[in-house]
Amino acid sequence: MQVRVVQRVATPARLRSAVFGPLCRASSPLHSMPSKVLISARPESYTQQIGEKRKRIEDMFRSFNPPELRVIESERQHYRMRSEFRVWHEEDQCYYIMFDMSEGKAAKRLKVTTFSVGSVLLNELMVAVMEFVQPRKILKDKLYQVNFHTTLSGEGMVTLIYHKKLGEEWIAAATEMRSVLKSVPSCTSGVVQVIGRSRKQKVDLAHNYVDEVMTVLGKDYAYRQVEGAFSQPNGGMCVRMLEWAKEATRHLGHTDMLELYCGNGNFTVALAENFRQVIATEVSKASVQVAQHNLQKNNVHNAKVFRVSSEEFTSAWKGETQLHRLATVDFQLLKLETILVDPPRAGLDDETVQLLKEFRQIVYVSCNPDTLHANLLKVADTHTIKRFALFDQFPYTDHIECGVYLERKAESGASKPTDQLQTTEGVFSQPTQLQQSLESGSSKLHEQQPAIANGMSEQQQAADLSSATQQLSGSNGDFSTVGVGKSDTVGCGASESRKRQRQERHDEVIATGSETAEGKEGRETTLR
Repeated sequence: MQVRVVQRVATPARLRSAVFGPLCRASSPLHSMPSKVLISARPESYTQQIGEKRKRIEDMFRSFNPPELRVIESERQHYRMRSEFRVWHEEDQCYYIMFDMSEGKAAKRLKVTTFSVGSVLLNELMVAVMEFVQPRKILKDKLYQVNFHTTLSGEGMVTLIYHKKLGEEWIAAATEMRSVLKSVPSCTSGVVQVIGRSRKQKVDLAHNYVDEVMTVLGKDYAYRQVEGAFSQPNGGMCVRMLEWAKEATRHLGHTDMLELYCGNGNFTVALAENFRQVIATEVSKASVQVAQHNLQKNNVHNAKVFRVSSEEFTSAWKGETQLHRLATVDFQLLKLETILVDPPRAGLDDETVQLLKEFRQIVYVSCNPDTLHANLLKVADTHTIKRFALFDQFPYTDHIECGVYLERKAESGASKPTDQLQTTEGVFSQPTQLQQSLESGSSKLHEQQPAIANGMSEQQQAADLSSATQQLSGSNGDFSTVGVGKSDTVGCGASESRKRQRQERHDEVIATGSETAEGKEGRETTLR
């Protein structure tokens, strides 16, 4: 068994208050009354709530004269792939709780025994973890929070967060627990990762990631999802979003696409076959490396990821500056006509909105109808909505996600191919040295030849990926945190990355309606 202990790890922002905050001890009666915190699904109200969402979006965007709104409904229950729970200690017992902040600043503690919005596997792991931890002091003592991450493909990951150092005795007990968790009925893969965290310490009993498989329009796509990094909470809805985007862009195979802030390559992997070439940008070096892994795992050879901001790429594309990170791209051979953006709730900044106008086709995935509306007003004079969808990512909440496909008004039909198309090899030139590629933080072009031909052995590739997943799960803090929010499209560098993380965390509060009483402010999201 592989055990990796990392000391003095930079704790991810979304876990920091959990690791540093006070241990939960009972000091007042536990509330068990219904609240706005979404613990239980309400299938009987689904038809009404989705109807209300439809009406809101149709009324809001009526002035754009869009086509008929396509409403993509969620599963009624067991749709969330991941969640977080605080652990409450009372005498010699402990149990999961969530906090309801809906009635003001005073948080109500709500005991959680079942979680019907969570996946079946997530619920089984919740029960199995608590049953195993309860009689074992080494696992229960100073346990502060438990995070669960599951996949459609039947893999699971459990992170236990403590207010104490984790030693050999804890590792032995956690290893025994891991063997029990693998045997729960819905763990069809037989894979459950267990991770321990405390201040400046992280223990991986095996790996710090799960491998997801999503079937999109009959084709399977593999995605590595790293602990602490962003992934869509509603796995089934993520599949439907990818299907919608693939259908909207399937006629554009003679052109190239630019994707801003691609994260782990969620859209990049699935949409690449619809285009001649895909250029994707991402500010996090670790996310770039995981996206590279996902591209390679899916045999995607016509996409490349660069660690640059949208401003940097635009400047280089227009010939205003030269960046060594983009040295392998021949911009004169690119035919970038489609852009895909997936911003946080704050929407796009003015510069990025102006960038949209440079493209014939725009694919805009939004988690906030208000900022989507504001951004579309600024491109309404140049582009027309051709496809419009509502994704019910979070049923029984006010949260709404939308997908919009637009075409330039002067060329509202399918864009015409050029007289002479360039090949993959013509757009990207190979870097002269491997070091140049690594320093750029960009993924390598996946040619149909062994990796060792590019000077990189399989062992080196594995080492690079291990480094990337470690960075994503807490070694550098420069990553998209788990939540509803999407990667930002404003600025670059560490400060902008931190802003993006804070925005994504805020997005999760908006979407779930629940907060914890963690940290100095006493407001940190528990349900994610």
